Amino acid sequence: MHHSTMQNYEIEHASVLDEANDIYKKKSQVRGQLWLETSVEAELLAIQQKMMRAGHALSNGLEHEHLMDEFLDSCFDSINFLAFAVKKARRGILR
Repeated sequence: MHHSTMQNYEIEHASVLDEANDIYKKKSQVRGQLWLETSVEAELLAIQQKMMRAGHALSNGLEHEHLMDEFLDSCFDSINFLAFAVKKARRGILR
């Protein structure tokens, strides 16, 4: 694989993670740090629910703008929920 192609993949990946982080920042301005009030277990459940929503949107056709939006929102939320789960596990907030 050519080096510039690999670099483009890394840039694309970082862009997705940056977008998820921007969403986290915007929601934190409104909600504060509510993630601290729940457990790792709660995050995993929320991720399962978001993945079900993403799967539903996918199976019904991402060519429809509202379904693409639902898919992306669910995926970005899941990225952030996974980050919360990692932070909570490291802090010992398990259940």
